[in-house]
Amino acid sequence: MLGACAFPLGIVLTGATVADQSRQIYSRDSIRPLFWSCFLRLGLIPVTLLALARWLPTSVELKRVLVVQAAMPAGIFPIILARLYGGDPATAVRIVIGTSVVAIFTIPFWIQFGMRWLDLSP
Repeated sequence: MLGACAFPLGIVLTGATVADQSRQIYSRDSIRPLFWSCFLRLGLIPVTLLALARWLPTSVELKRVLVVQAAMPAGIFPIILARLYGGDPATAVRIVIGTSVVAIFTIPFWIQFGMRWLDLSP
C-alpha cells in the first residue's frame, strides 16, 4: 500500500515545490542557466543519443525509444532532488519550465530527424 502512494505523493510534492518557487521563476540571473540547459538538453544530448543509436548495435525497438527520449525536455524529479539535498529548487523549476516550453518546438524536429537518420519507418 505504501508503494502505491509513492507516485501520487511525488506528484503532489513536485506541484507544491513548483507553486512555492513560482514567485522566483522570473529573474535576471536565470537567463544564462536556462540558455545552457536548453542547449544541453534540447541540443547536445539529442545529438549524442541519436549518434549512439545509429552507431551502436541496438535493436529497432531500442532505437525508437532513444529517438523519443532524445527529444524530451528536462524531467521534474531534479526539482525534488534540489530541495532535498540543499540545491536551488527555483533554478530547477526554471529549467524544467524553460526546457518544456522550448521543447514544444524542438520535439517534432528531433523525432522527425531521428526517424529519418536512423532509417526507422513510423
